[in-house]
Amino acid sequence: MKSVLFFLLSLLPFAAGAEPVSLVFAGDIVLVGQPGKLIAEGHDPFDAVANILRADIRVGNLECVVATTGDPEDKIFTFRANPHTLTVLKRHFDAVSVANNHSGDYGRT
Repeated sequence: MKSVLFFLLSLLPFAAGAEPVSLVFAGDIVLVGQPGKLIAEGHDPFDAVANILRADIRVGNLECVVATTGDPEDKIFTFRANPHTLTVLKRHFDAVSVANNHSGDYGRT
């Protein structure tokens, strides 16, 4: 996330006289459970907030592993989303961070 912020701040000298840029940062995106089920059924779990996600740059914190393999770690909550969910994620976000407590939920997959 620091590298994204550094990149965005490095653009400031070039922004004089330019149009404003809108940024959206979202946290704790999980594509398992109900969101994963909605995606599998052809629905978009982000529809309710799509208006908020209309920005020039959209960055989120992906709180799950996206994989089909791996064994769950020995902890209460582990989250693994199917790779098919990425289509919907890409529709709404330009970048995601996976630097969080769930990035290793299923080992090195």
